[in-house]
Amino acid sequence: MESKCKLKIIQRPHHEIVLLGNVSDREACISVLMSWVKSYTKPYLIYQLNALSQELNLPYQKITIRDQKTVWGSCTSQKVINLNYKLCFLPEHLVRYVMVHELCHTQYLNHSHRFWSLVNRYDPSWKACRKELKEADQHIPNWVC
Repeated sequence: MESKCKLKIIQRPHHEIVLLGNVSDREACISVLMSWVKSYTKPYLIYQLNALSQELNLPYQKITIRDQKTVWGSCTSQKVINLNYKLCFLPEHLVRYVMVHELCHTQYLNHSHRFWSLVNRYDPSWKACRKELKEADQHIPNWVC
């Protein structure tokens, strides 16, 4: 991926990327990195949610990847699941928890006892994940807008 200012991203093994070019232009670097992250995240999260939806037999209607400021995910009454693109920076067990949580909302659009029982069926460690998620911002690089 290249930008107008000749910055280039190279993907390397083990989830490593390298930014080449005029890296002294911080704003340009951030812009290129943000574009890359968002383009990488969308197919990754869609694939993960589809696989989990089938595994748990909890279908949804549509998925959108958004830049939510205060939540990791949400689910509408039409079974549209919105996921925050920043999930790609979190450990896999937290991403799975968020997805399980939102998929369970396709059955119960609330946080009732029945909802939490369903979450527990699919993720028995949900309480620890929920607690850990409150401090998950530590996984987000400081250059992410």
